[in-house]
Amino acid sequence: MELWSCERDFEFMGKGKGKMLWARNPSSISNSPDDEEAWSNILDIEEKRVTLEVSPSVVALVSYAGDEKVTEGSGTIIESNNDITIVLTSANLVRRSSGGKFMKNDMINDLKIIVDYRDGQSYTGEIFAFDYHFNLAAISFRSQVPLPTAKIGEVDDSLDVLPSPLSSELIPHSYKLSPEAKVFAVGRMGRFSRKPFAPIVASGAYWVGRCGYDCKELFKASCKIRECGEGGPLVNHLGEVIGITYYDFSSTPCMPISISHKWWQDFKTHRYVMIIV
Repeated sequence: MELWSCERDFEFMGKGKGKMLWARNPSSISNSPDDEEAWSNILDIEEKRVTLEVSPSVVALVSYAGDEKVTEGSGTIIESNNDITIVLTSANLVRRSSGGKFMKNDMINDLKIIVDYRDGQSYTGEIFAFDYHFNLAAISFRSQVPLPTAKIGEVDDSLDVLPSPLSSELIPHSYKLSPEAKVFAVGRMGRFSRKPFAPIVASGAYWVGRCGYDCKELFKASCKIRECGEGGPLVNHLGEVIGITYYDFSSTPCMPISISHKWWQDFKTHRYVMIIV
């Protein structure tokens, strides 16, 4: 299986723990076979290990307005029981463009979603749940067999600067996300790419501070994903999903999985989303 790094257009990958890769203007970078081979080769052993562990639960997604393609993204399989599989992703997959920087809080007209699995098998997806504030969507599709699901980490990012001495007792299996902790954004190339359905990974560091958007729950990481990677998982060195990623220009905003997973559990229980405070 080929592994691609999508860090080519981002120079500094986190103070002290980052990399200098493809330090060139993105517009000057071609999509030649030589570049594609290099993207695979620059992955280190840890990046390959993490990607191989989590990629079976990562799918490629594409949305259409009727027959017209709107956008591509990635998603994480969080449930697969009987013949129903649930993918967690960014709601930008289903939102209409405003023509500017931000998307509208309105769903694409005549929406169609295609889910592409790693073996090239395609499925018709349906919107099961979505939330414009958290910018999350749950996509359902039917598969003949259960598919691999992601390993969900328990992350409390309030522990990043001032750890509580009781935290390990209250949440014994939680992952403490500390400043500059190494993280990996994982996605899957779309059906229109040169290497359809190949897994992609960008490594970086967790950054202290917020992203400046209206949703204050977002944190950010220094790894830089491609647009087709939006909605894919942010994972730790254990291969556990700790966040859902969003595409941005200088860093990767992430919704903590503790919020994303609670949003999903609340929806399943109540069929509406409870506000998390």
